[in-house]
Amino acid sequence: MKKLPLFCLLFSISLVAEDPETVKFRFGPEVGSAFEAATTVTRDVTIAGDKKSDTSVGRIKFFVDKLEDEYRLKATTTETRIERNGQPILSPMLTANIGVELIYEFDKGGKVTNIRGYEGILEKLKKMLPAPFVAQMTPLFNSDGLRKRDTAAWNGRAGDLVGKEVKIGAVETNAEPYHLPTRGQAQSKRETTYAGWVDCGDSRCVRIEYTYTLDEGEEGELTGSGEKIVDPATLRVYSETLEKRFSGELEVPEKGKQPVTIVEKHEYVTKAL
Repeated sequence: MKKLPLFCLLFSISLVAEDPETVKFRFGPEVGSAFEAATTVTRDVTIAGDKKSDTSVGRIKFFVDKLEDEYRLKATTTETRIERNGQPILSPMLTANIGVELIYEFDKGGKVTNIRGYEGILEKLKKMLPAPFVAQMTPLFNSDGLRKRDTAAWNGRAGDLVGKEVKIGAVETNAEPYHLPTRGQAQSKRETTYAGWVDCGDSRCVRIEYTYTLDEGEEGELTGSGEKIVDPATLRVYSETLEKRFSGELEVPEKGKQPVTIVEKHEYVTKAL
């Protein structure tokens, strides 16, 4: 066997050592496993010195099931609360979803194909409210709309990672809408960095970092940053934090342009059951 010169061997080893590790994301949770997700979202909006603060809290239990080679994720809400300026907002829609099981269905590639079970919320409303009120609310209850909302939320947190293959240290830049309180939305820029490996229990997770700015031409200033810890083998998100701060001027009806500040904070954490 012909031996390589020592400098060639050292050079090849150096290349391997310097090559960033590759991360492959797939949806492969352990069948029969269960975890609980807790979410807290706060949004403080100050317009011309007048501050409004909204806080929403949610808690959902997830159970992993499988039908042949396609996964199903069963989700049951156990808590939903909303407060405005420290005062609870009471609404049957907030409590009607508690205890209702939704079933997320995935294709073989790990993408959401359907979410079932929304009719259970309407059935609970029928038991909570007089028939005339339910009749008025039924046209407003749109399963398709709820399904699109929850699918978008799942994709934003984990689903969009399915099938991605990146190297540690890779950076991506994407456009993302930023919703304003009085004039629709502005376009922001999100920079995503696949920052490195971290331990998360018995798994090896990836830390993903985010920064946010407004696109050129948009009025105002946006700063933001966040971090997500996710297991690339299962797509379970162990934790996610995000904070955005917008400042600028908005056109307010009958008041003209007014200074505005918006501060958003998102916290998401899961634990095994």
